[in-house]
Amino acid sequence: MKRNTLIAAVVVVIIVAVAGVYYVFNQGSNSGTLSMSVADTPIANVSAAYLTFSQVQVHSANSSSWETFNISTQTINVYAVSVTNPAFLSTINLGAGKYTQIRLYIQNVTVVVNGISEKFTMASQYALINHPFNISAHGTTKMTIDFSISQSLNLQSMIFTPSVGTVTVS
Repeated sequence: MKRNTLIAAVVVVIIVAVAGVYYVFNQGSNSGTLSMSVADTPIANVSAAYLTFSQVQVHSANSSSWETFNISTQTINVYAVSVTNPAFLSTINLGAGKYTQIRLYIQNVTVVVNGISEKFTMASQYALINHPFNISAHGTTKMTIDFSISQSLNLQSMIFTPSVGTVTVS
């Protein structure tokens, strides 16, 4: 009788352990996804604005430090996209929780003004997005960052100062 009770207890412990391992590796992860896109609104005399993105930093509400994510370097003509048709930038995995800011690093800016392609000097190496958002465990938070090219570009001095218009989170 004691032997049957011992065997039953061992079987129960094994089942609970296997279920716990399965939960931790398949369901219990406390992370979600941030899917980022970019867009812009057109301005006069500009037919293209190519921004080359290289890195993302995210600031958690629960931390004083920035978490850095290297993304595949890609150049996007933000002038050719809009909030209703944004260009996909990157997906990054973040721990579940509240985040307060994003630094979107820009490596290069080339603008076509009056049909001439011009490389702009950058006043800052990143666009600061000061817009709180939440990441839910096992969920995807979508964010569209709408650049304000009309405020970002100084066409006379050919300087680009990253300016974000609106940020949409869903």
